[in-house]
Amino acid sequence: MAKSKKTDRENRRNDAVELLKQAVGIIDDLKEECLESFGNLPENFQQSERGELLETAATTLEEVQMGIDDQMSLLQEVEF
Repeated sequence: MAKSKKTDRENRRNDAVELLKQAVGIIDDLKEECLESFGNLPENFQQSERGELLETAATTLEEVQMGIDDQMSLLQEVEF
């Protein structure tokens, strides 16, 4: 019985890790879209409010992605 609960917890932890991996992938796609949009702006518009928003969004998304990666590593280390 105890083995079954341990296995269930491990499976749910692994499910959570997979969901976090999916989230990181989505965030990475968003970041890349922002960077591409920024790169497609004419140079004089890159320093505009729109350009700065895209650049800030990409930076923030990268920080979020790194934070999730760190937390995912911790989660993978959890033993039951």
